[in-house]
Amino acid sequence: MKQRIRTSIILLAVGAALSLGLGIAKLYVGLHTNSVCIMIDSTNSFFDTVTTLTAVVAFALLLAPRSAKYPYGWGRGEYLSGEVVAVVTVVMGVVFLLQSLNRLAMPEPVWFGWENLMIMIAALVVKVGMAIAYFLFNRRLHSSVLKAIALDCFLDIGITTVAVVSFAVSPLTGYAVDAWLGIAVSVVVAIFGLKAVWDNLRPLLGYGDLSAEKQALREVLDGKAEILSEEWHDYGYRAKVGTVTVAVGSEDIAADTDTWSAEIQNNTGAVVRFVVVRKGAEHE
Repeated sequence: MKQRIRTSIILLAVGAALSLGLGIAKLYVGLHTNSVCIMIDSTNSFFDTVTTLTAVVAFALLLAPRSAKYPYGWGRGEYLSGEVVAVVTVVMGVVFLLQSLNRLAMPEPVWFGWENLMIMIAALVVKVGMAIAYFLFNRRLHSSVLKAIALDCFLDIGITTVAVVSFAVSPLTGYAVDAWLGIAVSVVVAIFGLKAVWDNLRPLLGYGDLSAEKQALREVLDGKAEILSEEWHDYGYRAKVGTVTVAVGSEDIAADTDTWSAEIQNNTGAVVRFVVVRKGAEHE
């Protein structure tokens, strides 16, 4: 568990540093070229830095020991951090749209330069590498925060690609392509951001993914007890808590609840409390 947290913190810290570097490089290019798409991309990279550092704080809190006041730890902070990333994505989409509409209404020239184009292409390559790294690491870490940041990275690849294309063709087409492509990117970012907001809001509202815990419960009870009802609470990764009422055929089986709980906790990290009734008693 702690190794997962440490790996996530290191990955996010490296990502924050890279995002800051990309933001500075894109800001340099944007100021020298007057491209609204590149300035949008630069602003997005700076926001990525802030949201990634927020995720670092959320994971750092997971290292704090559980206490009487916080018996299940700070695991839900991971969900909250993912929601922050998603909300910032939507906000940035709206800001990009307003900036692009403003450029469309008040056109300005874009100044092309090969050196600046090479910087943007290099930034695109770095972003692709970041997105792949987040995606591959999260296949092992199973974090809603990393999932949201990975999605944001893939959206950023689209933003940077559009910025590069817009800048490359600007000498041939004039200002309009810069504004129109900015509008298109803004709409796509906002749409995907809204989906991410909902996906990250679900576990905060108590509708997270409990499929692994429920499957482990049914495998343990297979042929031993009948599930009458179950109530689950989600406190983060491998920190689910459940109260399960089961009907059993004999008192000997009813005494095995501690073994069932230990097996489920070993497999999923979930803490399950069983309420046992004799078969037929639930109808009395």
